Amino acid sequence: MAIMDAKWELSDAQTMTGNGKVGFSVGSTNVINLGTGYDEWDNTKYNGIGEGGDLWLTIRVATAIQPGASTFKFILQSAATAAAAVLSQSAHELGSWTYTTSTGGAKEVAGKTLVRAKLPAMNDATTYLQYLGLLYHVTATTVASAPTAGAFDAWISLDSESELPSA
Repeated sequence: MAIMDAKWELSDAQTMTGNGKVGFSVGSTNVINLGTGYDEWDNTKYNGIGEGGDLWLTIRVATAIQPGASTFKFILQSAATAAAAVLSQSAHELGSWTYTTSTGGAKEVAGKTLVRAKLPAMNDATTYLQYLGLLYHVTATTVASAPTAGAFDAWISLDSESELPSA
């Protein structure tokens, strides 16, 4: 099991119910401030995320999702301001993962890991801005299949929790 730092927690049992809506989006409860810095020449903003080793995003069911037939898209975003890191078109997308719940009334149980993915290292192709947030986008096939219960935990850690299968 990974050691979790509360400052790297994006969501803690964050509810994902749409009150009868077929589609809705929710930003993570917490936003991570990566800070700012400068390179060795003191002229470029730089936060060096991922230089010391891999970082992993884990998203786990905290409370069972009910009913089935919903699609959840998890989007990791980076932005220049905390408010823009979630629910913003101006945020920079770092990665996205999609999970579709079971159909036929089956439930996704608490404790089930839906996403475990290595974050992209910062390089010329990937830029991390100062703030990191997670956007949850939920789409149901019908109003009746929209989630009426369910919550997620999401965090970033140094450990991939290797006892679980890779994402």
